[in-house]
Amino acid sequence: MNSINMSQAPPPKKQKTIKARGSAICTLSKELVLHADEEVPTRQVLLRTGDRTKKSGRSAHFWDGWKEQWWGSVPHNLYHWYGKPLCVPGNAHKTGNEHSYNADECSRAMSVHAIKKCWFAKSLMTKEEAETLKVEMEALVLEDGSEDKVSRAEKASLFVSSLSPEKCNAFLDMLARFTSWCEKGSFVECGLKGEETHFITEMIMGGIKWKNFPKDVEPRVAELETAALEGNEEGGIPPTFTRQNAVHKGYVQFMSRSGRTSFTSTFLLLISNKEMQKVNRAGESNWWCAHAWFEHLGGIITKEMQKVKECHETRNPRFVSETKARSILDLKNLGILEHVLAKSH
Repeated sequence: MNSINMSQAPPPKKQKTIKARGSAICTLSKELVLHADEEVPTRQVLLRTGDRTKKSGRSAHFWDGWKEQWWGSVPHNLYHWYGKPLCVPGNAHKTGNEHSYNADECSRAMSVHAIKKCWFAKSLMTKEEAETLKVEMEALVLEDGSEDKVSRAEKASLFVSSLSPEKCNAFLDMLARFTSWCEKGSFVECGLKGEETHFITEMIMGGIKWKNFPKDVEPRVAELETAALEGNEEGGIPPTFTRQNAVHKGYVQFMSRSGRTSFTSTFLLLISNKEMQKVNRAGESNWWCAHAWFEHLGGIITKEMQKVKECHETRNPRFVSETKARSILDLKNLGILEHVLAKSH
């Protein structure tokens, strides 16, 4: 047998460093549970209800109904309204004290937010008014051709200030109807309650803010730190717990909206039911919406309220079987779950 001359062997190819776009945590229960829909005991999957709205499958009928409430362009997610004043913590209000905003204040702030984005609710205006506002809004641009957001917000505020309380109430009534329908998950507005809401069910994930890390940072360090911060924001899981217990499970490749190949760094985190029962953020604020309409409320400290929003992007954490998780997750979340499970067996 001829020996191999290692000095003549080609040098090994340098493995390409992956710079992930985001980090995701697949959280499983420490305990093994035998479910009726599975043959052997498995770990449960921790899922949360996100503030974004489903638009396909069983939810397509809901989304069609939502689109009917607007002239032209439609808000990409629901404006939630549960009929209660919005309560914000003291650090997010200029007085330094906890503050509540009544229904009329919330309605007008949501209306300004929608109108400046050229989303015109039928309950607030006629088709002719919407067409006029659209032309006026689109004319408000900066020298570089981008939207003049300040001027658009001012024009939207001026229009909303002229609205009667009756119109503002009608807008809230519409939002309350669709919030109830979304929560029920029914096929039609007054139908039987579905198994899941029309909100997207998801795991913890978020984009990596590379600009916040040193240029020479090891990618895995930034990925884990992002996972720890997102776990704290979205799930109330202490960052130290994630840093110490999360296990990296490689990368999931996907296509970004721009058509480019991107990667999500994935982590497995085992946590007990007892630990998750300690998480309770209900007392911080009752904020719950994908749209940052709080910007148009008087007295708000936007930077601090943005932090509140980030900590309330998901709710209703619950453990479900792997089979159940597969039936309700969207494609991106499902791809991450399957990848982590495959790497863990």
